[in-house]
Amino acid sequence: MISTSAFWSLVSDLVSVISHLQFYPSHSVSNHLKRAGSGRFAHSLRVGYISFLLSRLVGCSSSICARAGVLHDAGYDVEDAANVLRQLLSHAEKGARIAEYIGEPRRVVEAIRTHMFPLGGPPKTVESFVVWLADKMDAVLELLGLTRLLDGAIKLPEARCK
Repeated sequence: MISTSAFWSLVSDLVSVISHLQFYPSHSVSNHLKRAGSGRFAHSLRVGYISFLLSRLVGCSSSICARAGVLHDAGYDVEDAANVLRQLLSHAEKGARIAEYIGEPRRVVEAIRTHMFPLGGPPKTVESFVVWLADKMDAVLELLGLTRLLDGAIKLPEARCK
């Protein structure tokens, strides 16, 4: 597997931006998945890493993909977690606004904005498509309980996920 140091050099400054997601639920549908690494924080880091890896395969911007992947769910509101439908429908736009606010490039913002396709607009760039695909890939891995190896590969900090 590709060294994670290149990934972390691109995204380490974003960990604090998504730290509010540490206790926000992710795609878990059963209690056996309620463990460190199954929340939205861990999911966001994995999507960033998968996006980073895919970008290297298809030859697009690793920085855009990694940063958009990590930030793609930043718009989830922990205080309103019980309102699943509202969160599902609004978090992509809220996340795009957060990315704009912290000064992310337009392509990062656009990838975040379109990662929920078909619930929103379609991805229009290769990077947007990569983040969309990485998000879906990790959701499936999480539902199947197969994220532990990826968590270990990116050295997911356990303390941040408890």
